[in-house]
Parts: sequence; structure tokens; C-alpha cells
Amino acid sequence: MGVRLSRFAKEHIGQVAELERKFFSEPWSEGSLAILLTEDYPSFVLVTASGEVIGYLSAQRALDELQIINLAVREGYRGQGFGASLLCAAEDFCRTEGIISISLEVRESNLPAIGLYKKQGYRESGLRKNFYRQPTENAVVMIKNLT
Repeated sequence: MGVRLSRFAKEHIGQVAELERKFFSEPWSEGSLAILLTEDYPSFVLVTASGEVIGYLSAQRALDELQIINLAVREGYRGQGFGASLLCAAEDFCRTEGIISISLEVRESNLPAIGLYKKQGYRESGLRKNFYRQPTENAVVMIKNLT
């Protein structure tokens, strides 16, 4: 199966919005996702040869830090290294742009995601109480230093 990694583009908005609705309790709308097309929001997608978006990572740049907003991979493609590929794309972007750290929040109950982040070198740095809604849940703050 051919899968390519690319920057998030206008033609991906509909499929990424579908993933948002499926995996997040407060999904971004198509209009909000259009904001990710600006340079301050480096975002990446994985697309199959048939054009299906199988995963994406969205982030926001703040000076020398990148904040991951969302990362999602379709259920049938999980556990195959696609999430790691998206994280590597973000790290490659950071290295070329002089960004020295990446941070994110993840639901405390999302053990597969926490495991992925730890495997990729992220460390837990704190807890945000009641950060998520629908349902209310704490967020684990994770950071990776690239220096």
C-alpha cells in the first residue's frame, strides 16, 4: 500500500474534519481547519495512493516551541507506525526551523497515545486538571526537547 506524507492542504479539509468528528469530543469545524493552512500552523497528513487521509497531525508554532494540537490515525491503520511518522515529520520541521521543543496535552485515559509519545521520546511534565470536557478529564502534559 502506498502512503505518502505531505503538508496539510485545502483538499484534505473534508477528510480531516471527518476524523475530528470521529475521534474528538470537541472537533474542529472545516472553517477552523482552514486556519491550519497558514504558516504558523505546521500540519501534516498521511494519504494513501487512493487519496484517503489515514492520519494527520496539527500543531501551532510559538517562537521556538511547537504545540501539537491534535494527532489522529484511522482505526484500521493504528499500530503500524503512522502516528510515529507524523511525529517525525513535526520534528523534522522543527529542526529546519530552529524550534527546540515540542509539547502536547493528552487525555489521561488515552494510554495508547501516551505510550506512543513515550516511545518517541516525550516525557510527562505535568497534569492539567479537568482540561477536557465531554467527558471531563485531566490532561497529561508531555514535552520533547530537541536540543
